[in-house]
Amino acid sequence: KPDILIINFSISELADTTEKAQTQSNEKVSKLKELFSGFNIPEKDVKTTNVNTYPEYDRSDASGRKLLGYRSQHSLSVTLSGENFGEIGGQIITKTAEI
Repeated sequence: KPDILIINFSISELADTTEKAQTQSNEKVSKLKELFSGFNIPEKDVKTTNVNTYPEYDRSDASGRKLLGYRSQHSLSVTLSGENFGEIGGQIITKTAEI
């Protein structure tokens, strides 16, 4: 019988500067962590698995690539256990659509 549920989340934001993209991404990560806290998920069960920022280009133009902006990505892994972890996981996934 399963005894844990691991959910992976990825936030991806595009902006005209790296700072703006990172700020937007960090704001959403903070909201996710607030959501997890509301479900009494211990901080030790929330892990950052990846953080990445890079320029994003449109390569469809025949004259070369055009800078679209900067992409900031932040990935988290959340481990749920205990009673009703499947139900709680479903509620969390549903609530993330609001972030």
